[in-house]
Amino acid sequence: MTKTTATVMLIIFIAVLAFVGVFTFIPEFEYGAYGEFYSPATLIQKGAWFSDSVTTTYTVDFDEDVTSAQVKKILSQRLGSIYGLYGAKISVSENTLSVTIPELAKGSGFTADQIMETVAVDGVLEIMSETTYSKENVIIAAHHFENATTRKLVSGENEFCVTIVNLNSDGVKAAKALAYSNGTYAIDGTVTITGAVQRINDSTLYLYNNTNTMTDARELAALVNGGNLGAELKLTDSQTQQSLGGLFLAIGLAVVVVALCVFYVVRYKTLGWAAVLSQLYTLVIATIVAGLIHFEILNVFAIVGLLVGMALQAYFTIYAFDNINGYEGSTFASAKYKGFANSNKRNLIVHGIALVVGIILWVIPTAVTAPLGNALVYLAILSFVGTMGLNRLFASFVEPFIEGSYAKRK
Repeated sequence: MTKTTATVMLIIFIAVLAFVGVFTFIPEFEYGAYGEFYSPATLIQKGAWFSDSVTTTYTVDFDEDVTSAQVKKILSQRLGSIYGLYGAKISVSENTLSVTIPELAKGSGFTADQIMETVAVDGVLEIMSETTYSKENVIIAAHHFENATTRKLVSGENEFCVTIVNLNSDGVKAAKALAYSNGTYAIDGTVTITGAVQRINDSTLYLYNNTNTMTDARELAALVNGGNLGAELKLTDSQTQQSLGGLFLAIGLAVVVVALCVFYVVRYKTLGWAAVLSQLYTLVIATIVAGLIHFEILNVFAIVGLLVGMALQAYFTIYAFDNINGYEGSTFASAKYKGFANSNKRNLIVHGIALVVGIILWVIPTAVTAPLGNALVYLAILSFVGTMGLNRLFASFVEPFIEGSYAKRK
């Protein structure tokens, strides 16, 4: 590759990085008559430490034999399983209960107050074959449920979000009174007229909601898996607390990235720019994936996963580039090939281990494991792509600027 070709290619990749990077991190802005642009960075759900939060206060009246610990556990499970808000702060003092959750990410379609309206209900789920509620019409009650999951079903061009409810042995007997294609459900004695129940077999039911959103499906699953709250909550107050944590986080991450970039350039001179471009591309892609595809919640533990992923990329970049410099005296092309080849096996093994650990943590639904595992999975994959692919690509682009002097260094 000639210097002219390399220069053109570098300009193109830098221009693409700058363009995509701006629209990845820019704050939201309005366009046209009604449109509003939300960048991937603003779409990532942040924890209470890194965003404004809302504290909702209730008076609480516990049912007989129900403890505050049970109520707190169910509320926490609902917030986590329905909205991904793991680790919400919930406190009870005498007959007062307060819940603090972060403001929802831009474009989510929900407010903190709307979320609390959903999770603060008693949540008694009952299934009937009639559209009018009465105790006599109830066929399947909470004690008949085994567990529930959610799934998207595709039929032609239509996509349905359903809650799959598995029944226990008593539920199997009770379900025999439910027609296969006719049923509805009620929450706290109110029939959901937009909902429907389909009996799939003796032990499985599909619950539909005509709003057809995965959030509604997760809500029904949470009511099955967690049971009813066992307490009556009456709203008394809702207050918003502002936080500068997000700003400090952004500044801290920017300092880390700039420090890494400076380190690469100082240590490896021209070759270091390949590492800089690789690192920046990795972070932009990680932000796009987290904002536009899925991310659990950006809390302290997710930040740990992010930093571990960045450390992996930095380590294997340094390891490979030091190997390349270890072959000074040969051509740069030869040194580059040998230097990267020496790191391949270790790179593959370590990133494979990080990916497996991340997947295991991700499937455990807690405020610690889910965000940490989610971030670790994304960054392990992107770090591997960066160190095995992007580093090689950008090293090829800077090669024409190094080759002439490299062989003379002995």
